[in-house]
Amino acid sequence: MPNVFMAVAIDLGDPSSSAHPGDKQDVGARLVLGARALGYSGPIAQNATLSSANPPVVSITFGQVSPSGLQINAAYPYGYQLQCKGDGDPKSLLINGTLTSFSGSTILVSFPSCPSGTPVSVYYAWLNYPCPFKMCSVYSGDLPAPPFHLPLR
Repeated sequence: MPNVFMAVAIDLGDPSSSAHPGDKQDVGARLVLGARALGYSGPIAQNATLSSANPPVVSITFGQVSPSGLQINAAYPYGYQLQCKGDGDPKSLLINGTLTSFSGSTILVSFPSCPSGTPVSVYYAWLNYPCPFKMCSVYSGDLPAPPFHLPLR
C-alpha cells in the first residue's frame, strides 16, 4: 500500500500493565522514523531456509539492515517457534527455538527435533509479549525486527 508505514513496538510492552506501552517517548521516536521513510526502516525477515533437518536449524535472512549490520541480543535469544506438521494431519505443533549464531544479515536458529511430522514454517515474536522491555533478539539501527511467519524453503 502506498503512503503507509509501520512502527514496531513489540519490545516496549509491559506484561504487568495493559497492552499499551508505558514508554511513549520511544514509540513516538519510532513513529517519526517511519513517517520520514514511509516504510519500516528496521530489519525485515525475507526468507527462511531449513539448513539442517535433524535437529532442525533454520537460516533466516533479513533485508533493510543498517550499515552497522544486525545487532543480536545474546541475553534474550528467544521468541522463535518452528511449526511441525504431520503427513495428512490437519493439526500442527509449535516448538521453541534459540538463536545460536549470526553473520551479516542472516541468523541461525536451532530447534529440538519435531516430535512428529516435518518442519514447515517458522514464527518470530508471535506472542502478546514476545520479549522483555527493549530486549528482543534481533535489532538493526536500534529498531527491532517485527513479528513474522515464514514458510521454510
